[in-house]
Amino acid sequence: MPSVVIPAHDEAEVIHACLTALIGQEGVGDLEIVVVCNGCTDDTSAVAGAFEQVKVITTGIASKTAALNLGDESVSSYPRLYLDADVRLERDCVRRLFDSLDRGSLAVSPAPVFETGGSSILVRMFYAAWRRMPFYNESMIGGSGAYALSETGRARFEAFPDVISDDGFVRLQFESAERMMVSDARSRIRCPASMRDLVRMMTRVRAGSLELRRDHPNLLDAEETTPRKRLMAVLGNPHLLPCFVVYGLTRVFTRTLAGRLLDSRKREKHLWPRDDSTRVRKI
Repeated sequence: MPSVVIPAHDEAEVIHACLTALIGQEGVGDLEIVVVCNGCTDDTSAVAGAFEQVKVITTGIASKTAALNLGDESVSSYPRLYLDADVRLERDCVRRLFDSLDRGSLAVSPAPVFETGGSSILVRMFYAAWRRMPFYNESMIGGSGAYALSETGRARFEAFPDVISDDGFVRLQFESAERMMVSDARSRIRCPASMRDLVRMMTRVRAGSLELRRDHPNLLDAEETTPRKRLMAVLGNPHLLPCFVVYGLTRVFTRTLAGRLLDSRKREKHLWPRDDSTRVRKI
């Protein structure tokens, strides 16, 4: 029986939609689903516990990686899917992910579908550029809110370390030939409503990358995106130049904020900024 681990911190507004989409998956049979409510102050546990197929674990530690480790301890089967609580998988996503693992990949992720209908024009411009970045065409793990590992793939590391970017850490365990984005398996991700919300989210993303470079430099050989490849993406889409300007300025601005965030984590280890605009409105 394949396993699913879902870390959830104050996700009462979105966890129902996440689990409904997961349980409605086609062609995968029964799933062992564990939701790890970490440091929740809302009724995430009650919402998730209303699904009889779901096992709920609670911990007072508000840490995603601690929740991932608790989830790993409570399941024993493979393949194993790690899923963010605010993500909805399309109907045959899990089957396609697991099929790719059966064919020899060690780590796979779905292709993200960014829902920008409730976002400002600047946020939509940012995502128009982000979708063209080479990161999304280089066997990515990260950015889609989900990744699946085979038993051999999961054996590449022991416990999840205390890092901001768990998916970035996982991606760097594998060479590009060992991991892949499954283009016909899709996850749906609600995008931030405003630039302020986007900056909060991107600050966390940038801080996660900086933290990996600082604390796990030995893993960076698996990273293939280069400034030259980013430049080629821009030159290949000249009609999107204004979007790339928004994207570039956002990256520059959040780089500074990310450095401050890492300093803050030295004082408050489980500090976890996020965009809450996607969680206020029920999906």
